[in-house]
Amino acid sequence: MRPLLRSERDQVVLTPCADPARLQPGDVVLFRCCGRHILHRIVRRDGDRLTLAGDGNYRITEQCTTRDVAGIAVRVIRASGRVVGCDSPGWRLRSRLWLAIPPWLRRQVLRVLWHSGWK
Repeated sequence: MRPLLRSERDQVVLTPCADPARLQPGDVVLFRCCGRHILHRIVRRDGDRLTLAGDGNYRITEQCTTRDVAGIAVRVIRASGRVVGCDSPGWRLRSRLWLAIPPWLRRQVLRVLWHSGWK
């Protein structure tokens, strides 16, 4: 989920998905796919069918239904201890901006971040 979530540094607080009808693009969810649990962002919703992708995935997406969603991210705890609410305006804005960047450009941004040592 890099760059917005950093593996092995950030922690995600999840809550059970009580109302699947409220799931929307931009939400970060834990879902079951191919016998394993994956944490990704919803990029599109068509009825009960969800298309999901990790923020670092610029080509690969997964599909699931709302019934496959085990939990929804409500907070992120940064390595510094700072807590960020997933419903906060700042988080929502960063999420929307990242998804608005064309995939080819996201790839370049990720490449620069990776080569600069940003983890």
